[in-house]
Amino acid sequence: MSFAELKAIAKPLEDVFAVWGFGGGWAIDGTIGQVTRDHHDVDIYVLREDLPEWREVWPEALWYKMVGDREVELGEDEIPEASVTTLHVRDGEAFYEILLMNTKGEDWVYDGDARVKMPVEEAFVAGVERLPFLNPAIALLIKSQGIREKDAKDFKAVLPFLSEFERKWLALALQTVYGEHIWMDHLQGDK
Repeated sequence: MSFAELKAIAKPLEDVFAVWGFGGGWAIDGTIGQVTRDHHDVDIYVLREDLPEWREVWPEALWYKMVGDREVELGEDEIPEASVTTLHVRDGEAFYEILLMNTKGEDWVYDGDARVKMPVEEAFVAGVERLPFLNPAIALLIKSQGIREKDAKDFKAVLPFLSEFERKWLALALQTVYGEHIWMDHLQGDK
């Protein structure tokens, strides 16, 4: 998959007023400005409270919430409880994985630890080709839960591109959630 394909996915979403961004490895590559590895899916991060607007984007689609590893049909006006973070949207041949982000006031709040937050206005950034991406520091925090080989590679690849704010925020978030984390020493060092 390429940035051109991401751009094609983003095209019909240009009129959406809600904030959103591509996440996962795409948030990393969008920050770097080049595709660093194969991506097998596209995660779209949205704010939970904006779900009604997203339902209007794909009005004929079939919407499912993920409960464990099962797809359960989402009710017409249902906004799933906070424990449900993943939705699957099937619109004809198209499939979208939507990840719901919780907020409190003007802040995004991390599902893994409500003490970790970031202003919503900083949780999404414009990356390559002006496409919207999840802030790479948030993407890395999410990846820090169970580091796979691709997550370690993503961290190493994006580290020189993180702003001082993103480095400090991620270091504090990792300390808050884990106390100690393998990535913390790398975040304290020079760029």
